[in-house]
Amino acid sequence: MDQVLLRYKNNTRGQTKNSKGEKAIVLEVYCNRKRKHFPTKIILDPKFWDEKNGIVKKNSPQEAALNSQLSNLKKIHELFIDEMNRKFNGFKFEYYKYFNDGSASNDCFLSYMTAEIKRRQGNDITPSTFLSQNNKVTNIKKFRKSIAFNEITVKLLEDLTVYLKTKLGHSHNTVKNHHKIIKQYVRRAIVDKIIDPADNPYLVYKINWEKTEVDYVASQELKMIENYAPKNESEQFTKDVFLFSCYTGLAYVEYTNISFEEIIENNDGQLFIKMNRQKSKSKVILPISKLFPVKNEISKPERILRKYMSNYEIAKDSDRKDRLFFKISNQKINDNLKGLATKSKINKALSSHMGRHTFGTLLCNDLRVPLTVVKELMSHSDISQTVKYVIVNDKVIDTMLKETNWNKIY
Repeated sequence: MDQVLLRYKNNTRGQTKNSKGEKAIVLEVYCNRKRKHFPTKIILDPKFWDEKNGIVKKNSPQEAALNSQLSNLKKIHELFIDEMNRKFNGFKFEYYKYFNDGSASNDCFLSYMTAEIKRRQGNDITPSTFLSQNNKVTNIKKFRKSIAFNEITVKLLEDLTVYLKTKLGHSHNTVKNHHKIIKQYVRRAIVDKIIDPADNPYLVYKINWEKTEVDYVASQELKMIENYAPKNESEQFTKDVFLFSCYTGLAYVEYTNISFEEIIENNDGQLFIKMNRQKSKSKVILPISKLFPVKNEISKPERILRKYMSNYEIAKDSDRKDRLFFKISNQKINDNLKGLATKSKINKALSSHMGRHTFGTLLCNDLRVPLTVVKELMSHSDISQTVKYVIVNDKVIDTMLKETNWNKIY
């Protein structure tokens, strides 16, 4: 691969931009004894420019904003050059025809998104979020290989929505998730002063969530799964993992990240899970021994947990990834759950996320645990999230009215 050097400099070839003596800052790309200059749209008084280091001096009132803009532009070019180097096993300036639909400038929003996602990896986004955002950028690139910042309009967003739905077959809420990511990086581009706040198309373009009903496992169905005797270790592991989610309300990304250090045993021998929620980052302490208790026996989730704790002596000196209790991919567990549903004689398409919904629904509807308590156990930031697990139908209304003590008001 060819070595390509990038540096910022004053545009010495041109005359001063205006009567104030300000000059344009350009990005110089140098490769194989050839160089090309790209505009940055920054005009600056030379007294504020550090030519040696290629940055705006600290005495400039716009130092932070301008240096941030220059840094992002450089990232975009570096990403593009690296991609072309790998794709064609070498770099040529002619490749810039692929950059921003033939316009060699700093206006490639998708390159900006990719660079920002890469920069945030391991810093303020989790590995799963990094993968999810990258996948969405890949889908957007199927629609357009590059999108200039000034092309991000309501019309383009509407066309993207149609493409994602008709060509890629995505559901409405999946499309909404794509826009959620784009909107996030449009806002970042505004902060970096690449996009004018008034040009944000999401001030006008709105796409709302469609309400979807997430199924859950009813109490009788849960008993059918509990009573099913697995034929092999794989089936047993799938059953244990799913039931553990039903008993604790932990989502897939959480129960597959539980390690030995998150397990606490108090002086009474009761187990707790002390961990940070993956989504909200809030701390939670789950009283495992008190959830779904069994008379004269340890609770149902504790029984599963202790079963896999026996591996501790083998794994305690290993890397964290080898100390996890329930290591399995989401796709694998969802595939296995289809077989578990069939063999347990449940006429439902089980999925990993149904475990958390089962926990919330059973506690709210069947066990009548106060919403405020369920909210804390599920680490919801707002009780309106918890209310979604209360399913009100004719049967529930009939039961509630029968159990109501009307004499209290007389």
